[in-house]
Amino acid sequence: MGSECYKLVELSTLLKEPPRNGLYKSKEFQGSGHRWIKMSSIFGSDFFLSHETELLRVTESELRRFSCEPGDLLFGRTSLVLDGVGKCLLVGDVTDSPVFESNLFRLRFNSEKAYSLFYFYFFKSSYGRELIQKIAKQTAAASITASDLVAQPVPYPSFLTQKKIGDLLFSFEKKIELNRQMNTTLEAMAQALFKSWFVDFDPVIDNALAAGNEIPPELAAHAARRAQAAQQTSSEQTHTLPAAIRQQFPDCFVFTDTMGWVPEGWEPLDLSSAIQINPKVTLRKGHVAKYADMKALPTSGYGIDQFEWKAYAGGAKFLNNDVLLARITPCLENGKTGLVDFLEGNEPGFGSTEFIVMRGKGAISSPYVACLARDANFRLHCVTSMVGSSGRQRVQNACFDSYFVSVPQDETVLKLFDAQCSPTFKKMTALNHETARLASVRDTLLPKLLSGQLRIPEAEQLVAEVI
Repeated sequence: MGSECYKLVELSTLLKEPPRNGLYKSKEFQGSGHRWIKMSSIFGSDFFLSHETELLRVTESELRRFSCEPGDLLFGRTSLVLDGVGKCLLVGDVTDSPVFESNLFRLRFNSEKAYSLFYFYFFKSSYGRELIQKIAKQTAAASITASDLVAQPVPYPSFLTQKKIGDLLFSFEKKIELNRQMNTTLEAMAQALFKSWFVDFDPVIDNALAAGNEIPPELAAHAARRAQAAQQTSSEQTHTLPAAIRQQFPDCFVFTDTMGWVPEGWEPLDLSSAIQINPKVTLRKGHVAKYADMKALPTSGYGIDQFEWKAYAGGAKFLNNDVLLARITPCLENGKTGLVDFLEGNEPGFGSTEFIVMRGKGAISSPYVACLARDANFRLHCVTSMVGSSGRQRVQNACFDSYFVSVPQDETVLKLFDAQCSPTFKKMTALNHETARLASVRDTLLPKLLSGQLRIPEAEQLVAEVI
């Protein structure tokens, strides 16, 4: 597909709305006002629609200068790594005029000349990344400026062609977003079951209430809420677990020195004893294996869809079904956790030293470990146990010696949990792999269309086959 080239300045509303850096967070920061699009937003998603963000109080003058409209592109100005420079965020169908911070700049297109969705995908493509790298300045941190960017020539097919291509590529996003929503729901279901069984001990409380056994004072308030909820439901809905499963839980608690009250027959274990922390994996120096770094760990869901092949020269080693937990701040606070699902068979992989490898032991399976790694109490323990200087604090392995979990001595409950959650995690893995495949196809289409290797009707047929 041949096309002219225009400078971005000729396609934007530059005379009326110059691309500008955003505003600095005011000292008058409040919990009400306009949504605040931060640099971190461009790493969390490709689109800004209705994400929950901080709210900022701004003046009318600041709102006029720094608010965003649907179709605006926001670019990261600077980053400690070149990959972060020029990464862009497309503002979707917002109606509340969000404002953007100073580490970003805004590009607003002339809607009669350019289709912003087409140029959004252009800047995500290899062509766009090459353009960004060409103008990036390498100082203490790589950076770009709005004035340098709008001076660059970009392909300019007809507006109709831009729209067809942009809409075609966006059709992938709908399926990808559906997959992400499904994974969010599946993760929430697994986390809720883990918390109910192993943190709140709900089945034990239900059994104790049914048997008329004493409820420990520390658990009395939670037990009262469950009893009240049971009274408000029909007898068939009183228990959320089938009787055959509920009967595998005890009906009373015993007091322990390390964890306080735990279910009878359950043993308090420090985490270093209950699971494997950084288990031994054999990988020879120089052996080429799959490598994942911190950016590969998701903040929600568990799938790791970014890896590369590298020669092993040190770092954390892992196998399929191992759980990777971020050990540095702020990644740990942000929830970065991943389940290794991209290796083949028993082949080992490796990554940076910035995460801890966690693996189940005995009847404690990878779904249990993955849910534990995302449990709020556990993560708070890790965060409060971090050591090191500000900005480079790290979780030490010793922190697992002081965190205790209550483990059933009879493995039946653990096996039941695995039977309940393994299909959920397999479904999440399948959805994650499908999302990665769709993203890969999407990202190869634009270069092929621009180079003439692929025509729009052919691309439409391909999309119909893969979505």
